[in-house]
Amino acid sequence: MPRLSRLLCCCPLGGNRSKEDGIYHPLLPDDERQAINDLLQFFRTSVDIGQPTEEQMRSLLYVSYSERVDLQRTAALCFAEISDRMRADAKMEMVEALVALLQVHDVEVQQASSLALSNLALKGPAVNKRTIMQAGALRPLISLLSSTNEDVQCNACGCITTLATTEINKRNVVEHGALQPLLQLARSPDARVQRNAAGAILNITHIDTNRDEMVRGNALPILLGLLKSPDRDVQYYTAAALSNIAVNGMCWS
Repeated sequence: MPRLSRLLCCCPLGGNRSKEDGIYHPLLPDDERQAINDLLQFFRTSVDIGQPTEEQMRSLLYVSYSERVDLQRTAALCFAEISDRMRADAKMEMVEALVALLQVHDVEVQQASSLALSNLALKGPAVNKRTIMQAGALRPLISLLSSTNEDVQCNACGCITTLATTEINKRNVVEHGALQPLLQLARSPDARVQRNAAGAILNITHIDTNRDEMVRGNALPILLGLLKSPDRDVQYYTAAALSNIAVNGMCWS
């Protein structure tokens, strides 16, 4: 993986000499340096990127909780690469590390970590959705819907869309305040963001209480406007959502 290898190589493993005391000081502590070396070796030699060993995962988790943003970026990008191919159940420690990375105030970290969670939810086994919810990912994902970065919006929205495929998750998404941010993103000029937002809105309209909440939240004018979208997927998701909402007679009262 050339991109990851370049990023890992950019992490300074050496040191520099202090002007004050003339003593050579390492830029990274020994543990962090070893973790980076382990990850570099893994991505250079591994045939199956999606199946890191326990030792390799330990190194990745160690880097995830570093206070250095360059190492956090490395961890998030590694997770994004691994999650794209990982078909085994995601362990709680991995998902918890990703939840922590979601909350780092760095756009690159947020982009990669939200993509990794979305991959785990969409491409992994169904149990991953429960693990992601139990790890407390929903609140930071909803918070990222208000990001000014469209890639972060798209990834967070896509992850919420996939999570909102079980009845309990559909309820939790609305109860945790995702409705208004999703309606805002449904009007995004970015087609990817708009499509994912419309898909999430469709999923949550399968619950009657959510439909009532959408009517109270003035979702109807926004959804009616989305029917004019040039994107066929957005048109379909919106029409289906409106059809679901129409089941609740209160929307016409």
